[in-house]
Amino acid sequence: MLSFAQPLFLWAFAALAAPVLLHLLRRQVAVNVTFPSIRYILRGRLPKSGRRRLRDVLLLLLRLLLFTVAVLTFARPLWQRDLGQPGAAVARNGAVILVDASASMAGWGGMDEARQRVTALLLEQPDRPFGIVVSSRGRQTTLPVGTDRGRIEELVAGLAAEPVRGDHVKALAWAVDALAAEDVDTLYVVSDFQTTDWSQGTLPIVPVGKRLELVDVSMGRLANVGIVGADVLALPGGGARVNCEIRNYGPTDATRKVILRAGDTEIARDVRVPAKRDATATIVVDNVGTKQGDLRLSEDEYGLDDHYAVWLGGEPSIRLLAVVPFEAEPEKSNELYFLRKALSVPAGPGMRTFEVEEVDAEFFFALDTGSVEGVLLLGAAGYLRDEGFEKLKEFVDGGGTVLCTPGKAAGQQFMGLARHGLLSTEFGGITGEGSGYGERPGLAWVNPDGALGQVFSDPNDTDLFLFPIYRYARLTARHGCTVLLRTDDDAPALVQQDVGNGRVYASAVAFDPTWSDLPVTTSFLPLIRELFAGPNIGSERAVGQLECGEPVPRLKSLLGEDAAAPEDDVDTGEPRVIVVGDRPFEVNVSRHESVPDQRPLLAVREQLQTGDETPITATPAERERMETVQLWPWCASALALLLLGELLLATMMDISETRVRVA
Repeated sequence: MLSFAQPLFLWAFAALAAPVLLHLLRRQVAVNVTFPSIRYILRGRLPKSGRRRLRDVLLLLLRLLLFTVAVLTFARPLWQRDLGQPGAAVARNGAVILVDASASMAGWGGMDEARQRVTALLLEQPDRPFGIVVSSRGRQTTLPVGTDRGRIEELVAGLAAEPVRGDHVKALAWAVDALAAEDVDTLYVVSDFQTTDWSQGTLPIVPVGKRLELVDVSMGRLANVGIVGADVLALPGGGARVNCEIRNYGPTDATRKVILRAGDTEIARDVRVPAKRDATATIVVDNVGTKQGDLRLSEDEYGLDDHYAVWLGGEPSIRLLAVVPFEAEPEKSNELYFLRKALSVPAGPGMRTFEVEEVDAEFFFALDTGSVEGVLLLGAAGYLRDEGFEKLKEFVDGGGTVLCTPGKAAGQQFMGLARHGLLSTEFGGITGEGSGYGERPGLAWVNPDGALGQVFSDPNDTDLFLFPIYRYARLTARHGCTVLLRTDDDAPALVQQDVGNGRVYASAVAFDPTWSDLPVTTSFLPLIRELFAGPNIGSERAVGQLECGEPVPRLKSLLGEDAAAPEDDVDTGEPRVIVVGDRPFEVNVSRHESVPDQRPLLAVREQLQTGDETPITATPAERERMETVQLWPWCASALALLLLGELLLATMMDISETRVRVA
């Protein structure tokens, strides 16, 4: 089958008339001949000029052929070998129809076109046995080959696009299995071949010797504007500021109306979105007594991405687990008290709040840390066994944050952290309080590039450098360990190490007034909050993002039990907000379906017929039949030869004509 990678160049064939016109307009060149006398030349009449006719027909044909080959070279012709047997498919052989019902088919009239094309296919072959599979997020509905025509026609009449991302692997696998039968020889794929759905790395391969027909229903897909996301900032008094991000996928600028509905409140804004760019519409809503909102965009040809469900109630609290050796060091209760007090201070607008649960160090190994985002080891790491450190390592690798403070077992603590790859430091003992106030060290340096560099950009404007330190652990940072705070005698006071997807902080000073006055300073709260409220902290318990069709996850408790679970019949088939326990989930249509671009049909055919690798079952001869032949290099070679021939022929004809005229 012949096809072209750049078919628009074929319009250049209209210029083939140019060489013909040039040959018709060509005038004969007069040759001056000098005579000694003209008295013996008889007077005569000039002949009447007749109708112009083509001259040098061979040269003209050569130039037309040259231009034709040049156009073909730029159009990049390809020859796709037909996998089927020669001739049309025999009507008595069965066929399988795969219909794409993903979200993108809901726009631009795609599903209406698909129903019409499938219906026409059934009418054209009334005696042929058909099977059908409807594909969206996996295989949806299947009717085997040979099913009663009435059932197939009923299914086709009720076809509707699902608001889910396209995943056609399972449906294609079912179709390929159906093609394995000897009396089934053709697969029809009816789809818009939207680029994000049909760019998956691995797709089932159509068996050798079977026909593949791609039915394209992506007519007129040029423009689309849709909502791609929303950020919500909680405001004092129960209000919220909503930043709605809108994307224009089309080639021209667009102006759209954005509407936020929250309870009985409805606020609209006009926003201009440049072509192929994003724009943000900001809407401020007062306290309306609801935490669920709905963003709408004035609809276009694809309406599923013009609706976005949004949570207005702010993000849930960050849950921390405080592990304390209550029996071995009961004084650590004071450290826990100051931490709880600091983290319970009301947060400002847009800031996450904290919840702190406590547990004794000896029970840490039995807990499920998947329900928390941070762990406070208040001198407890020195009492953990290997299984406890392994659980801690697993927690940090998964993205958790750990903060360790020293205690009576500080030596065992830093040795265990180093042995399990959690912290690269050496412990040099505990330095006690000095004999006088002037000898007590204090903090003197903040790493400007570290986790505290932004909140303490100018530490001299705070009391971070004004409190005394009575005792601290002597630490030496090794490879991979970053110092965030130093004392005025250049000793590390707070270090950080990234481990897996998470991080470990280790303080040389316990958060207890017997170690330093840090817990009673105004700098203590922002210091602790910054360590546990960074951009990667609490993401597992932030507002969840689900695509339509995805199941709602179950939340676990510290004991590994279901802390909160959605109802079994919860519907995620349309945009909405679902709250499980204290965690909200925004359910919206996949924005992967918003892109109107289509994957080239030749690339889809190549992938379905050959895959990324040669099929194991294909012989070398069968592989040769499946290859796509690039014809443009042959056209380019012919173009060079024709150009050379045209130059030689034109030169020879000019020389010959000149000789004739001179003679």
